[in-house]
Amino acid sequence: MNHIKVTGGFLNKKELVSLSKSKYIRPFPEKLRQRVFSILGSYLLGANVLDVFTGSGICSIEALSRGANKASLVDNDKKVISRLHENVVKLNIKHQVNIYHSNVSKAIKRMKQGRKLYNIVFVDPPYNMRLKESFWLALKSIVVKNCIIVYRISGECLIENFKRSKKISKNVYLVLEI
Repeated sequence: MNHIKVTGGFLNKKELVSLSKSKYIRPFPEKLRQRVFSILGSYLLGANVLDVFTGSGICSIEALSRGANKASLVDNDKKVISRLHENVVKLNIKHQVNIYHSNVSKAIKRMKQGRKLYNIVFVDPPYNMRLKESFWLALKSIVVKNCIIVYRISGECLIENFKRSKKISKNVYLVLEI
């Protein structure tokens, strides 16, 4: 098992236990996460966060630690979901977290029906998964106008069709407008 540490906020230095290394789960490296969160800064305060393809959940947990209000985490792997429940209880943040054991498109439909809107979205799909335009259109229906999307790509995936985006590392972009 891998141990991942929160890097800031009220949970600073608290450890999460994630699943063993997997080709499907690739937590944000600590230095990259610190860079992303320093850019997000005060935008996190009171934000509602969505973390799709959540894996370890570190991005949404880090966001809560740094001032976000609520987080919704989505993954379809039963082992991942079990570990997420264990971590949110261990960190005493269960009251701030909704965990969806579902594929992303079904979860987004449920959120749309529940009229949930998000300020910050973390999108970190499995290695080499290219997200279809239908994903981005569905996502657009559950975010606020000035939502920030942190999109981590991998391999040969390309980032395209965004009105405004900013590259912050080799494979991480802030999408400012879908």
